[in-house]
Amino acid sequence: MARLTRDQWRQLAFRALEQFLAERGGAVVWPEVEATLAESDWLHRRLDPSIPRNWVVDPHHLTWARQALAEVGRIARDAQELSGREVVAWVDPRAPAERRKTEVVRLAARKRRAYRSYLSWTTAKLCGDIAESIVDATLRRLGGRIVWLDEQKPGSVYRLQGVEIPGGPLDSAGHWAIDPSDPGAGFVPFAVEVKNVRSTIYPRSREMWDLLAKVGHFPDVVPILVTRRLHWTTFRFLKDIGALAYMGERQWFSPSIDTDEFNRIARFFGFDDAIQVTNPGASNEALAEFFSRRLYRTREDANAPLMLAARDRWKQVASVCAAYDELRKDLGGEERLELWKQFIEDLGETGVEPSGWASPDPAG
Repeated sequence: MARLTRDQWRQLAFRALEQFLAERGGAVVWPEVEATLAESDWLHRRLDPSIPRNWVVDPHHLTWARQALAEVGRIARDAQELSGREVVAWVDPRAPAERRKTEVVRLAARKRRAYRSYLSWTTAKLCGDIAESIVDATLRRLGGRIVWLDEQKPGSVYRLQGVEIPGGPLDSAGHWAIDPSDPGAGFVPFAVEVKNVRSTIYPRSREMWDLLAKVGHFPDVVPILVTRRLHWTTFRFLKDIGALAYMGERQWFSPSIDTDEFNRIARFFGFDDAIQVTNPGASNEALAEFFSRRLYRTREDANAPLMLAARDRWKQVASVCAAYDELRKDLGGEERLELWKQFIEDLGETGVEPSGWASPDPAG
């Protein structure tokens, strides 16, 4: 099939979301939608077998489809407060007219309760700290060969190069060996932020800027994001500004959570990549490969290893990123968009031309 335009993707998202809501009984939570429509082969299996198996609907198109369906009365927001926290389900508002009101209300309540349980596991102790421990264990395994770590507690890196980090701590920091067999070849300072979240991270995402705005004050320190999932435009964005990212395609949780309950809820919502880590103090093989092999691969357009190419570009643009601390905040859509436009303009002053990531709504 030919590449789709933005409008075609939107129409596909509209069809997919409407059918998915019907298949799920008229009630869903939004991460359930994204886990299936944006991260699996559902389009091929359930919507149209002529659609390539690897095609998914990006989250921003799903958001557009949700708004469009709401405008025509085919989906509605249904929020309730559970244990002091608002939990949102999205339901088919036509259920009462179709004599399915009781069925849909009960299903929405069940899904909200299950999702509230999932949210209770996304605390620092049960989720965030687990990922930070894995990253720290992996870097320490590589210590003395590939990296030399700063002696600061994981998740509590308050200083880089002896200077306090504006905006709060990062998760790890150290120096990467340009040539592991020759210490005299020098090192590249780096800082790591870990975002163990379900959402797909876009260039404008708050989680992205929690790293970039902080490390922007340190043009000699390459920023590295470790997370579950990145949109394709984010990889282009990072390449252009000289930052790096590891996409693990896993959301890590504590082994202390009741395993049966965890598996039940993960399966219920299709969170296939949500896993309990048996030993959070053990290193991760794929992450170790990222630091020990992938960063040494030559980036063809720069004729240099990925880490060195990133270092050279980051020096050029770091100060611009440092000026956009506001993007770390949970801003409204219009306010964030205006800041984003200003950032693109300021970035252009450094000579960086966006390679397909600058639009607030990518075409593909």
